[in-house]
Amino acid sequence: MGPEHLDTIFNAYDSGPNGSGRRDSSGLEWAISRSLVEAMDGTILASSARPGKGSTIQVTLRPPDGQTNGSRKAKLAV
Repeated sequence: MGPEHLDTIFNAYDSGPNGSGRRDSSGLEWAISRSLVEAMDGTILASSARPGKGSTIQVTLRPPDGQTNGSRKAKLAV
């Protein structure tokens, strides 16, 4: 995925560049993911080295109140 598409993949009904060629995608996956992450007071970011080389989605969540072990990050390469 090119950098010009990274800002739009979290929009509802956007399946990525050229619909990403997937017929089974509604374009809601990342919009729902963003809504869930933000509801938990977190952030979700997308990055990509260059088209055809995969993308990385980074989710950062704050620990529940009362816990002091800092933020945890998880990365999912897609």
